[in-house]
Amino acid sequence: RKLLKLVKAKVVDGWDDPRMSTLCGMRRRGVTAEALKAFILKLGVTRQISLTQVDVLEDCIREDLDPKVVRRMVVLAPLKVV
Repeated sequence: RKLLKLVKAKVVDGWDDPRMSTLCGMRRRGVTAEALKAFILKLGVTRQISLTQVDVLEDCIREDLDPKVVRRMVVLAPLKVV
């Protein structure tokens, strides 16, 4: 597997590295268990091998975090108005 190659080559710090697409990595990235459960329930059970868009996971994470987290916006490089 591609992830195993990354771990063996020491490109990442292990299976729980936040850059990995593992459950441990996603939990270290701040994804809640409720968001993961919602994602699994949204997919449902199937016997077919299927691909899932990452947008579905991101939507579940967003739906879970929206009521809990206040959003802020910032301008990192403001322009001077004359």
